[in-house]
Amino acid sequence: GRWRLMYTSSPMFRRNGGLSGFANSVEGVCTPELFFEVLPRKKLSLEEPLDSESAAILAKRLWLPVDEPLPSAVRVACSWAVGGDDSLRLTFEKVRVGSRAWEPANAASRGEVDFEQDKAVRVLGATRPTYLDARMLVLRALTGAIFVLIRE
Repeated sequence: GRWRLMYTSSPMFRRNGGLSGFANSVEGVCTPELFFEVLPRKKLSLEEPLDSESAAILAKRLWLPVDEPLPSAVRVACSWAVGGDDSLRLTFEKVRVGSRAWEPANAASRGEVDFEQDKAVRVLGATRPTYLDARMLVLRALTGAIFVLIRE
């Protein structure tokens, strides 16, 4: 099913202006919404819709071909697994904006400098489901931050 993030107490998420971090690092980009879609085979799609102004700014920033339609969203492909401590562990596989796609790096795990976009998506990397019913899912990050999602 498809879920919409309705609330988070995550300071990192708020500072980044969303999951992708583009709202924090690229002037004029706004990503106020986040959707989760649970897919078959333990896959998850995260999507931040883009308004036309944000899409145009990102298209220029990411050097998308000029004849390509403006991107409608920032999309993050993930796989998920249940951790030994009953946590929900996400592995971020690909970030896609229009025709551009890249694997979000975890440079810090290699002792290298971590770029803001790469750190931003990991805010949801390890959470613990604390409430679930037919319409609502509440996740608590290992940092203590709360994420409240409503089924679409």
